[in-house]
Amino acid sequence: MRRLRGLRGSEGGFTLAEMLAVMSILGVITSLAFGALIQSQKTVRGNVNRLDQAQQAKAAVETMTKTIRTAVLPSQIGGGNTDLSAFLSADWNRVSFYANIYNPANVNGPSKVSYVLSSSGDLTESVQPPNGIDASGAYTYCIVGSPGCVVKTRIVARKIVYSSAKPLFVYYSVTQPAGMSTPLTATTLPDVNSVDIALSVKSGNEVPASTVITRVSLPNANARINNNPANT
Repeated sequence: MRRLRGLRGSEGGFTLAEMLAVMSILGVITSLAFGALIQSQKTVRGNVNRLDQAQQAKAAVETMTKTIRTAVLPSQIGGGNTDLSAFLSADWNRVSFYANIYNPANVNGPSKVSYVLSSSGDLTESVQPPNGIDASGAYTYCIVGSPGCVVKTRIVARKIVYSSAKPLFVYYSVTQPAGMSTPLTATTLPDVNSVDIALSVKSGNEVPASTVITRVSLPNANARINNNPANT
C-alpha cells in the first residue's frame, strides 16, 4: 500500500521585521496626521483671535471717534465758562475734553469725557455730566471722588498695545501739521484741530496686533480743520 504523505500546513504570515516596518509606517502617518490637526487648530485659533482683535479695535475707534468729534467749548453752547480750549488735557495715551453728548436741545450742557489707556492695556472711558450752572452762567462740575459726584466709567477695549513709540493719540494744529509734542500744555491745547487715533489690539503671541487708524476733525472745537493731513 502506498503511504499517503501528510500535507504540511501553510506557514504564511508576517515576520517580526515586517510588523516593525508596518508599525513604523503607521507611526509616521499618525504623527503627520496629528501634526496637521494641531496646525489646523492653531490656524483656526489664529483666525478667531485675529477677527476678535480687529472687531475690538474697530469698535473702540468708532466709539472714540464719535465722541471726540463732539468736542466743544462750553461757551459755544451758551455756557459762561472761560475755558479757551475744548480740550482739558492731552497726551499720547490719554485725553480729556468737553463733549456735547447726552445733551438734547442743550438741556444739560457739555460733559467732561476722558479716555485713558493704562499700562495693563485697558482703555477706559469716563463721562462726567455737569451738575448745574453757577451765577455767572458757567457749567459746573463736581469734584471726582467726592460724595454724590456721578462719573460713568466703562472699559472700551482690552489688550491694547501700550507704547509711547506707538501712541494712541496724535494731535495736529495748523502750525504743526506733522504732529504736536505731547503732553500738550495750556498754551497748545487751544490749537488742536484734529486728532489721529491709532489703536492696536494684541490678545496673544499667536497672531500680530490688529491696528485701526483714523483721523478725527474737530469742527466744533473752535479751531480750523487741518486740510493737509498726513497719510496714516
